[in-house]
Amino acid sequence: MSTSSLSTLLFRWQEARIQGKPLTPASLCPHDSSMAQHLQEGIDWLMKIDRLAAELGPITTLPKLDPTLGHARCDSDELQTLTPGVSAGAISTISAPPGYEILGELGRGGMGIVYQARQMQLNRPCALKMILSGSLAGTEELRRFETEAKAIARLQHPHIVSIYEVGDHQGRPFLALEYCPGGNLDRKLNGTPLEATEAGRLVELLARAVGVAHSAQVVHRDLKPANILIGADGQPRIADFGLAKELDEVGMTQTGAVVGTPSFMAPEQAEGRKEIGPLADVYALGAILYDCLTGRPPFKAATTLETLRQVVVEEPVPPRRLNPALPADIETICLKCLLKEPAKRYAKALDLADDLGRFLRGEPITARPVSAIERAWRWCRRNKAVASLLLVVVLLLFGGAGTATVLALAANRSARDARNALAEKQEAMARERDVTVRFIKFLKKNPRMIQLPRQELLARFQDDNPDIDADRWAKGEAGSSSLTSAAPQMIGD
Repeated sequence: MSTSSLSTLLFRWQEARIQGKPLTPASLCPHDSSMAQHLQEGIDWLMKIDRLAAELGPITTLPKLDPTLGHARCDSDELQTLTPGVSAGAISTISAPPGYEILGELGRGGMGIVYQARQMQLNRPCALKMILSGSLAGTEELRRFETEAKAIARLQHPHIVSIYEVGDHQGRPFLALEYCPGGNLDRKLNGTPLEATEAGRLVELLARAVGVAHSAQVVHRDLKPANILIGADGQPRIADFGLAKELDEVGMTQTGAVVGTPSFMAPEQAEGRKEIGPLADVYALGAILYDCLTGRPPFKAATTLETLRQVVVEEPVPPRRLNPALPADIETICLKCLLKEPAKRYAKALDLADDLGRFLRGEPITARPVSAIERAWRWCRRNKAVASLLLVVVLLLFGGAGTATVLALAANRSARDARNALAEKQEAMARERDVTVRFIKFLKKNPRMIQLPRQELLARFQDDNPDIDADRWAKGEAGSSSLTSAAPQMIGD
């Protein structure tokens, strides 16, 4: 299927519709049922935009809207420029929707374009966001446009951009959104860290706004500094809900599809998991806090693939290594958000906001630093192959050292045993010499006893010397032959 052919057919269908002569997909491509089916899908999305516009209508009764605020933007990953005010050659040849005056172009990208405009009836500045290809838009563009409109329309919070109107003008779906003249947080940071208290206060406000979105069953999935706009009051606004997901929506994301911005997406997003829930936004808030504290995102490599690998596998550098002046508590809060396992992050965005509030008030926070042992264990779990290899090396090293130690201990033990055996031998020989001398003296004193039988002689000697063992001596305690046979010679001497 040719994308240009489909776009041409959609354009013809839209032209006929405007002229009051609607055509069916079958009449536009009678010989290609597959093309007719794709054409019907595109028509369905256009009709959905129309129905949504009819349901919402012009939102002219929103209470307490400051007319000095406004500015929303096109999809951040597609915008080429995004600066407050009118850009060079700004005024577009596209006619403004009824009730609006286009003042200039704020930014454009591959999918959409954002104009600075004025809502004439209320004399209120606003941002008009339109699909760049208009009636030639594909189903994916229309789906994202409808997703953003639905997400913003169901959210009312001072730190989320407001939606004024959803409509369709000359086949171009448009959103009229709050205009924020202060640019975005990415431009404000520009690689320069904020003070810890300022960063904490800013992310606390964002976390409370995200908590409201989660309560409305909306997950943003693309939170990052470029999607945080600064209002005229200097306060942040969350924008760009083009990748948002409703928690009760089934089949929104297919397994293996990576959505979001690599440097700020959660590991489960980088891995393309199907179930991306509120805890992915908690991670992104932590990544924004990290950027505010250090002037750089937690992970950013030369290529997208390498950045995704770092997000999944590596631990972020602790913020205080990059900015030693930071308090330990805010580093702990930040790193808890950035934990790889979703269940170990803050359970809710509001829990993060509450802990940041404690930090700002100087109260004890609930987060606890990750110990070095736990960090090493988590690394091993994520890098099983490398960890296994290191374990083998360690075992070999310790195994060799252990063998040497065992051999050394055995040698020491053998030497000690030899020394003890020698000492015992020398002691036994000394005792034997003493008994022999005493036996000789006994015979000299009783020369006639030499004529007695051996056992009787030894018995008489034992009686005369009760402190010795005559039999043991006669057998040679020290391992030598008995000296009793030499007694007559000794006596003769």
